[in-house]
Amino acid sequence: MTQDKSQLKVPTTHSYTTMTLYPAILTDSPELLAQQLELAQQFLEVDTVQIDIIDGFFADNLTITPTDLTEYEFGELQLDLHFMTEEPLDFLYETRDVKDLLPIRMLIAQVERLSSQADFLREARVENWKAGLSLDLFTPLDAVDPESWEALDCIQIMGISAGFQQQKFHPQALVTLEAVAKKVASLDRSIEIIVDGGVTLDQVIKLAQLGATGIAVGSSLWNASDPILQAEELSSIV
Repeated sequence: MTQDKSQLKVPTTHSYTTMTLYPAILTDSPELLAQQLELAQQFLEVDTVQIDIIDGFFADNLTITPTDLTEYEFGELQLDLHFMTEEPLDFLYETRDVKDLLPIRMLIAQVERLSSQADFLREARVENWKAGLSLDLFTPLDAVDPESWEALDCIQIMGISAGFQQQKFHPQALVTLEAVAKKVASLDRSIEIIVDGGVTLDQVIKLAQLGATGIAVGSSLWNASDPILQAEELSSIV
């Protein structure tokens, strides 16, 4: 099902541009994972899905693992993995062991439990994967090591406390987003800025205005009455 862009309730004094949408999957259910992956392949504006990996230690939640993902069909989709784990490097190594069976585009690690940002970024690059770091809701920007900025492909900002879907977007993320966008603008390189968690259609324009280039969306997408239409709307901003 497609949507006429003229039906979007947005101001008419600006032109349209595109915000990259990454459908976010967080589950321990094989059936739900298969269902959401199949649905994501029908989203016209989507070429990459972000799957959350949680180990039960970083947060009191548990999901499927990178190895589990080898049992699923991704079609033409690429795969980003977001590690909300006690040691993201361990899960990078697990992913490397099954790399030939997964369409990996990028690995993203929460910085809070990462023993070495330099090692994570280097090991991802060895596999020709993009690499990103993610800041939890109240994690300051200076948690990113100064030298990491020269190796980053992506900086991700959590709009909620990392580890669970179904949470409301917190305004603290806007403060962090402004700081991140200012930092990225000062660099002589392109870094993707993704906002993850709690994002709804009403917030997309504001996030773009503050410098976000992508959004990772879970519950507001999967719980929509028409997820395909919702994905199309989330992909379009003013």
